[in-house]
Amino acid sequence: MLTTRLSSKGQVVLPRIVRTQLRLAPGVKLVCEVRGDSVVLTPQSTQSTKEYVIDPISGLRISKRRPRAERVSSDMVRKALEEFPNYVKGPRQVTDGHLLSLAQRHKGSLVTLDRGIPGGMVIP
Repeated sequence: MLTTRLSSKGQVVLPRIVRTQLRLAPGVKLVCEVRGDSVVLTPQSTQSTKEYVIDPISGLRISKRRPRAERVSSDMVRKALEEFPNYVKGPRQVTDGHLLSLAQRHKGSLVTLDRGIPGGMVIP
């Protein structure tokens, strides 16, 4: 049996195992009913909640892939990497490279605090 406490603001935290088992995502509305001396919380709509699974290796909750999502191929990855600037050498520069590519593609400028991004406008 799981227990939780009522806060001074009247808030209750549902244990993670309950949220995971019922696939409750933040923001889900719960219908609150009093039955005798018990309180029953029921999700108002289960269609709007995301479906999650627990990753067997990390133990982290991850969202399920949508069935109609396009699979990423090696060619798609190669094409995306070709668009990155030459200074992108590893994962730490990937976001910077992507943002700089977007800015250049849309005839804009990347404003940054990072002096290591060639082509970016540095804020002193």
